[in-house]
Amino acid sequence: MSKLSKQEQKRAKRREKKNFRQAMEKELREHKSSFVVFYTLRLLVIVIFVRQIIIGTEPLIMGNSLKLLVFFMLPSGNFTI
Repeated sequence: MSKLSKQEQKRAKRREKKNFRQAMEKELREHKSSFVVFYTLRLLVIVIFVRQIIIGTEPLIMGNSLKLLVFFMLPSGNFTI
């Protein structure tokens, strides 16, 4: 099995990006409301996290930072902690 040339690697990467964009567009068309809700909730979590850091509530920061890491690792928003 030979290695791909640089041009072939670039083409493969472009193709992969194009396929990903098309899949995301299709997913957005099919599930637009859940997409908006999920990313709005993510934004709120980040805003609350930054607010806690600014206010200085140290015990809450550590617990919530762990929850935040788990939350962003999940592929779906159907999981609650």
